Amino acid sequence: MRYAQNRRVLAALAIFAVILGLAGPFGTISFLPLPMRLVYWLALTVLLAPLGTLLSLALTDWLIARRLPPVAAAPLGGLLAGPLLSVVIFGFNSLTLGRPFPPPNALTLGTSIAVITAALNVMILLLSGTQPSMTAATTRPNVSAPQAALAQPRLLSRLTPSVQAPLVALRATDHYTEVTTEQGSQTILLRLADAIREAAPTDGLQVHRSHWVARRHIAALRREKGRIILTLSNGRDIPVSRTYEQAVAQAGGTPDI
Repeated sequence: MRYAQNRRVLAALAIFAVILGLAGPFGTISFLPLPMRLVYWLALTVLLAPLGTLLSLALTDWLIARRLPPVAAAPLGGLLAGPLLSVVIFGFNSLTLGRPFPPPNALTLGTSIAVITAALNVMILLLSGTQPSMTAATTRPNVSAPQAALAQPRLLSRLTPSVQAPLVALRATDHYTEVTTEQGSQTILLRLADAIREAAPTDGLQVHRSHWVARRHIAALRREKGRIILTLSNGRDIPVSRTYEQAVAQAGGTPDI
């Protein structure tokens, strides 16, 4: 996953595990010596980090699809994942310790894990390079809100003001989409399919399962080793998969052979 390749995220998780090992929450300080606590919490963090991230990001995507802003969906997705992860923790404790956390209060554990998961979810999103999205479109002076909504794609309202500009390209990376505009790039928590829908009314086409481009920014096409390569106005090369070659041809592309 994306976060697993980010050294800042991995370092933060390791520090988080050490802090838990030293603090000994949920009663572990009373029945586990310090070396065992550190091993225990490191193992639990390694187990829950990928599982919790997959689950909380899936819930976050589900909330975003229902029009909840990502800045609110991220912590709420973590909170919703907490009770499910607490079940995993009870099972982990039964296998490794022979008992659940003392006292075995499911409500207390579920609440605590929910808060921790929400914090970790937000931390992973931030350290992975995703910035919280804007919840409202930035409009120009003397332009009414309905006119502004028609003038620019809804996708731009998710970007910081400094990046809001005509779209150039979209690129999928796991649960995220890298949005490139004429003013720069920003990665947001949104699936590519949803980003393409929100790119309307920009005239563009999907050229690969991971790439969408604005037609006005296609500067050149060429065929390289049997594959079509698009060159955008910013100099970036985009591969065209065979699935989308016909769509590119119908859009007026004539790659050199």
